[in-house]
Amino acid sequence: MMPLDQIGYLIMSLGAILVAGFIGAHFLKKIHIPQVLGFILMGIILGLPNRYISEFISPTLINQITPILVTVALGIIGFNIGAELSWKELKKIDRKLLVVLIADSIGTFLVISVLVGVIATRIYGDPIWWNFAFILGALGSATAPAATADVLWENKSKGPLTQAILFILAVDDIISIVLVQITSNVTYAKLPGQKLDALHIFTEFSIEVFAALGIGILAGIIITWAINRVKDHGEILEVIIGALIIIIGTTLAIHSSAILGAMAFGIIIATFTKSKKKTDSVFHDIFKIGSPIVALFFIIVGFNINPANLRLIGILGALYLVGRTIGKVGFVTITARAMKTERVISKYLGFTLFSQAGVALGLAVSIDSRFRGTLYEEQANLILTTITGTIIIVQIIGPLLVRWAIHRAGEVGGKLEKDLVEEATMRNKDEEVDEEKNDKVYMNDEKSEDDPGLVSISDRFSKLRLPRKLKERDYIRKKRKKH
Repeated sequence: MMPLDQIGYLIMSLGAILVAGFIGAHFLKKIHIPQVLGFILMGIILGLPNRYISEFISPTLINQITPILVTVALGIIGFNIGAELSWKELKKIDRKLLVVLIADSIGTFLVISVLVGVIATRIYGDPIWWNFAFILGALGSATAPAATADVLWENKSKGPLTQAILFILAVDDIISIVLVQITSNVTYAKLPGQKLDALHIFTEFSIEVFAALGIGILAGIIITWAINRVKDHGEILEVIIGALIIIIGTTLAIHSSAILGAMAFGIIIATFTKSKKKTDSVFHDIFKIGSPIVALFFIIVGFNINPANLRLIGILGALYLVGRTIGKVGFVTITARAMKTERVISKYLGFTLFSQAGVALGLAVSIDSRFRGTLYEEQANLILTTITGTIIIVQIIGPLLVRWAIHRAGEVGGKLEKDLVEEATMRNKDEEVDEEKNDKVYMNDEKSEDDPGLVSISDRFSKLRLPRKLKERDYIRKKRKKH
């Protein structure tokens, strides 16, 4: 067990890192850098003196707490995503997005696999690189839900593009996990004395995905039944947080997916609770309570990033980035247009799926551990180095692209561009009605000056709101400035 003085020093160090990260991210936000990227950059900056000058916090301690922190943070993020994807909201999502989702995951997987497979086998002269190319392709299909969703929440984004992003974030990591399980087990079966075990693949996948979803759904049903019978806001908050901690702890213990379990939990509660107003306020409180933990998670992600790894990426990393860009942006855009989805989705969705972090890195670490001490140890380690190195690039570019996309789509601040146009149109119609009223005032005053039923024209004008004609474009600009 860790000594108390060491625990105290660790808590103090994490507190200092969190405060410094918040301050740095606050100032970076003023120059339009997304909050999540601010946290990661501050983590990198804080990690440099610890890495190259003097250790103020032991890397061993960081390595010990990182798996727990990652699981807890991803659990909170999963719950927040699930809370926004009730069955009512899921029904609004265009079914064409399922085709787009497949194009995103499978397209990216195939492009990376072919690019890396063709070039790597020529460079290294070993056919086994085709197997590891498929593993790298499977890892490339994963998207970072944490970094992407954080930009959406920071900008209070709302609209069809936002809903499409949340839907794909909720599902594409499941596909990535399945692909990694299949490709890594097929590759492992090629080792001397090993054989392909389909039952083992299915068992691992079931624990990773179905067990997590089952835990989340069961907890959601029980907690929904309880909170439908409780009126006190504080009690509901305590029950949901307690259940969320149980879900995160259980998934951590059985090596399952905390984000999937927590997401299923959030969806069930959002769908079946009787009072939406009551749960919305609780969801808001949980979001605020979890924010420092999520912030610390991103700071630690940056703290663990070694900028020196950028020079290790080489040709493999470049091929991975090119293949992932073609898959995520090219395939998604072409498929969305072919399926005739909404214009903002076909135009911008691909650019919002660039981020990659926890899920891909965790899977890469597990692959490296599995092949350690085998004939393919070098290839597995190179896969881990490639993912680690490219994460530095995609974690910087990804949030910026998400912010750019939702601004271009007009979904920032919960107000859509079409809503603003409708508002402007309605305002102009109201003004036309007011003009008609003014015309009637003039006509009535001309009829009779002695009619006691008619008031003076000055009194009439004092009771009327004179219309101010505003062009729709000017009105939209005014509303955007407020947001």
